[in-house]
Amino acid sequence: MRKTVPALFAVVMATSCSNFSSPERDRLADDFYDNAHTYYRGNDFLRSNDQIARGLEVAPDHYKLNQLHGKVLLQRARSDRRFYAQALEVFEKVRRLRYDHDYELTLDLAQAQHGLYLVHRRRWRQLRSDSLAPGLSAAERREKRAKADENHKLALAHMRAAAREYQSLIDAKDLGQFPAMERLFLLEVDEALGFEGATRAAQLRKAAALGADYLAKNGYRQKHYQVMIDITGDAAQEHEGQRRLKALRKRETEFRATYARVLFELQDWKEEAVQHDRILDLDPSNASAYFNRAFCRAKLGRKSDAKRDLEHFLRLTKKPFESKEVRQAHALQESLGK
Repeated sequence: MRKTVPALFAVVMATSCSNFSSPERDRLADDFYDNAHTYYRGNDFLRSNDQIARGLEVAPDHYKLNQLHGKVLLQRARSDRRFYAQALEVFEKVRRLRYDHDYELTLDLAQAQHGLYLVHRRRWRQLRSDSLAPGLSAAERREKRAKADENHKLALAHMRAAAREYQSLIDAKDLGQFPAMERLFLLEVDEALGFEGATRAAQLRKAAALGADYLAKNGYRQKHYQVMIDITGDAAQEHEGQRRLKALRKRETEFRATYARVLFELQDWKEEAVQHDRILDLDPSNASAYFNRAFCRAKLGRKSDAKRDLEHFLRLTKKPFESKEVRQAHALQESLGK
């Protein structure tokens, strides 16, 4: 790693960068990038952003600084969704800076599009609800509906743009394929929320097919790292394999919970129960999985199994007695009989 530039010296250099040759400016911008990246990895996004700003004063078209700038904006968008638009603008600039890109740029660009889809979908729903409020004049109602329609169109445009980016990574079958499959699945589930009836069911089946494919690839990766752990004699490699295996299992548990909700809506009780089986294999203390599997088993006529699951749920859950889930569990217990 290059030696970092002291902050005070960096300020002086940045203010007089026109006195330096292009290679010297590039080296100075690289030093700002190293500083910014170190802060970014430490989740200190304010200091990272400060170093990025100084570096971009020196070299406005520095590829890595611009890319990191977009990443910082994505992090800030988690608490303030207005930053998604800025992140998208930066990533589009990065894409124009050169022709060869790694998968992370496509993934980040898609995430910015995905975020803007959620922003405009929320505005669309709010404006549509506001347009139905009593006491509005005809003109006010028309204005709110027009704004709602505009946000709906923007939401669809950003959703389709995000889907194209994710699909391009899946088609490339490269390093970005795996996270792109997961995010495209979530996007397609989101898309189903805007439909009803047969159209909604068809969209959910499409999402479920992608979800099944993702889980198969997750399983393959877990086997790969398990083999690496079993055969390696290197302590560092074993540690890295364990770390990656733990992360994959965590992602699998979270993903299967969402996948199971899709199967629930499709009324595929048998396959949904299988998902809860797998979650409980990974985490036997998962109270929610027992709760959801009990309903699946009740639908499948497996009353004894359903009652055992409800007992496990009520023993493990930390939810209060008056919570919706606990009340539903007691109601199902009563309906199943003794």
